[in-house]
Amino acid sequence: HPWWAAAVRPGWEQRLRARLLASPSALVGECGLDGQPPREGRPFSPMHEQLLVFTTTLQLAAELSRPVSLHWVQAPQMLETLTAQPSLPPVLLFHAYCGSIETARQLMRLPARVYFGIGARCARSAKALRMVAALPEERLLLESDQHTDDAMAVSILGAAAVVGDSRGWSLARTAEVTTRNARNALDPQGWRSR
Repeated sequence: HPWWAAAVRPGWEQRLRARLLASPSALVGECGLDGQPPREGRPFSPMHEQLLVFTTTLQLAAELSRPVSLHWVQAPQMLETLTAQPSLPPVLLFHAYCGSIETARQLMRLPARVYFGIGARCARSAKALRMVAALPEERLLLESDQHTDDAMAVSILGAAAVVGDSRGWSLARTAEVTTRNARNALDPQGWRSR
């Protein structure tokens, strides 16, 4: 996670590689870039350290053909960093994406399958709701960003409501589409064949 990039210990790359090799179906992440200013109670890492850890992690995920869960907050360097990579992981999963449709379209031009995790927090912004409505349906995922079973269930239902309301879908249609997308994104066989 970019918040802890400054805290990595020497040899972290080798330890991450070993863990991924030991778990062939594991994804990589959440990694990425966070340009929010420091604030009390939250870890902080300078952008140059985040970029170093992020690019190294991206290269490893590309080499091992693993999807990556991406954290991206107020960091215009993200698109440039992804575009500059000699190769990308097969799947890029943007966590809690509430960016613009224009940026989403740029991301979808990258040589990777790009998915956008939509959480209930998107409902706070009319711009985010328009973005959800405009994204290709095969790129939408639901996410909770919660850590207990009860909170996850409530949050996923909230995310499904956001997606369904934005697209004019029933809850059943939302579940069908996003379940299919999650299976496509997370199927280890698909990582190597597309």
